[in-house]
Amino acid sequence: MLRLPCLIALLSLSLAAPAQVVDGDAAQLQADPASACSAERCVYPLGRPGDEVIVERDGIERIDAGQSVFRIDAPSRTEAYEMSAITGSRNLVFAVLGARKITQGANVSAALGSGGLVHPRAIHRAFKFQAINSKSGQVVKEFELGQFKPTRLHATRHGESLLVAGLNLSLKQHEVLVLNARSGEVVHRETVEDEREVQLAANGYSVDGRARLLSEDRPGGESRYASRDQFSMAEYIVACEAPLKPGDYAQQAFAFLRFENTEATLDDSMSAAASIGLASKGLTLVERRRMDEILRELQFQSLGLTSEEVVADIGRLGNARYLVIGNMETVGADANVGLRAIEAESGTVVAGCAMRCRDCRPQDYAEGVGYLVDAWVR
Repeated sequence: MLRLPCLIALLSLSLAAPAQVVDGDAAQLQADPASACSAERCVYPLGRPGDEVIVERDGIERIDAGQSVFRIDAPSRTEAYEMSAITGSRNLVFAVLGARKITQGANVSAALGSGGLVHPRAIHRAFKFQAINSKSGQVVKEFELGQFKPTRLHATRHGESLLVAGLNLSLKQHEVLVLNARSGEVVHRETVEDEREVQLAANGYSVDGRARLLSEDRPGGESRYASRDQFSMAEYIVACEAPLKPGDYAQQAFAFLRFENTEATLDDSMSAAASIGLASKGLTLVERRRMDEILRELQFQSLGLTSEEVVADIGRLGNARYLVIGNMETVGADANVGLRAIEAESGTVVAGCAMRCRDCRPQDYAEGVGYLVDAWVR
């Protein structure tokens, strides 16, 4: 059996594997999602007939059944949307915004008494990415590319990485970049000689037929869910190292305690979602009100589950053989949420599951807990 700290560390690590680029077979490259692009615009179908996102140089628009849902105009006359890509799940559009930046020359001749002639203006090109929620039109992320000019772009299925081919204007060389689509960090860079053929795909790229595959090294049994809220970008990634099987615990009482490391209002909504989900799966649960009384009696808020004695006392007072406890910790823009079942008498973790909540607002966590319970108890 796994002790509590071991399982939580294991679950957190299983959801944090970084993207890697490895050599592979060109036959393994996945084709682009369906879209229609011309020199003037790209049209991305969204599933239902008549629903699409249109990206043009002067703006981005979503159409549902012939009606405009939103439109985003290019910020200024000197900026334009130069290319775009959509994730395979169709929930996120990445657009490259290019800008002409004009720098006035220095007034170096004034000191020579020539009337202060100004040197000619210098024109620079600068580029940046925008990540746009295809449901609401909200710009959810933006990061700079500087003087790297993209000429080709592809997003992975879930929008975790971007593959970009283009010209580094400062170094005057062609490159292929793999970017972390959530932070803008360059996780892989390859210089490409002139006239080499580059192809981008949903899971990698090739240079003159030599394939480089993008591997995120995900654990087996991983499940992904997208928020049902049309204005949310939340994505839930669930991986269960130790599932909870109701048939193994027939007629044995469980008590759900709380989510540690959360604010009271967030704990209430997440705990309610967990309790409802566990009960709907056929587990016998001690009444929530009774458990709240026990936690107050034991001053649980200040003690926490730091010892097997506390766990045993809670189980004995609640007449529960197993306790279910939640945990939440923030990692950058993401949050790791875990559930584990503990045998009260021994303090041993008998089952556990973890979820990474990406781009989650406070109101998104309860929905994610529902998915977490659904994947865990089966």
